[in-house]
Amino acid sequence: MYDIKGFYTITDGDLMLELNVVRDTFCITYQLINKDPKLMELFCEELKKEGLPYTVSEQFVRYMPKIRFPS
Repeated sequence: MYDIKGFYTITDGDLMLELNVVRDTFCITYQLINKDPKLMELFCEELKKEGLPYTVSEQFVRYMPKIRFPS
């Protein structure tokens, strides 16, 4: 049997927040169309106020193919 310690989510959207939970750990994925980190910084401030420990990974660039649907 394997013990899941964490996981990461790949999301697709302009402003998206995804939450996944494993036992006493939760993973939040933010995806923004711009590179302004303000929303994430505000959320981290709230975690600090509540005394919840957290870590933030590095940013990942989303590489999506340029798809054009017929009109």
